[in-house]
Amino acid sequence: MAQYYVLDTLAERDACEAACYAAWIVGHQEYPYALQTTAWSTEQTRETDGKYIIPVCECYDNAAGYTIEESAADWFPASEL
Repeated sequence: MAQYYVLDTLAERDACEAACYAAWIVGHQEYPYALQTTAWSTEQTRETDGKYIIPVCECYDNAAGYTIEESAADWFPASEL
């Protein structure tokens, strides 16, 4: 499974998503699709506890120290597997 940032609040989720998006755009400006990209991820919560999750961005240095966990199948609705 993939690694995700695990966030307690919507405000924390929004800050993490914005940081990932900014880092990704800086690292991919030479690609034409970068101009069409508007966000790093969509809002998602894990099924097990309702916490917000965002896929880890390899371009972001996680300076804020967000928790990172390996995802599990039970985090997602059955229709997303």
